[in-house]
Amino acid sequence: MGTYQTKLEQIAQHSDVELAVIVPPSWQDPAGEVVLERSHTEGYQLWVEPLRFNGQFHIHYYPTLRQKLRDFRPDILHMDEEPYNLAT
Repeated sequence: MGTYQTKLEQIAQHSDVELAVIVPPSWQDPAGEVVLERSHTEGYQLWVEPLRFNGQFHIHYYPTLRQKLRDFRPDILHMDEEPYNLAT
C-alpha cells in the first residue's frame, strides 16, 4: 500500500542514506490481488522484482535478491518480514 511508503521517503531524506527497496509487482492475497502502488517514492530506488510462491506468507522469496545485494552492496539490510519466513 502506498501509505506504507511514507516511512521510506522519510528515511531517504537523510543526506547520508542511499536507499533501495525491493517489492513485488503484486501480492496474491486470499481476498484478491494487491497491486503495487507508487504513491510515495521520492528519494529512493524502488526495485520491482519477481516473487516466487507469491501469496504464500511463509515460503515466498525473491529469486533476484542475491544479485541485487551483490550489485548494491548495502551497509544495512532490513527485511520487513517475520524471522521464520523463507524470504528473511
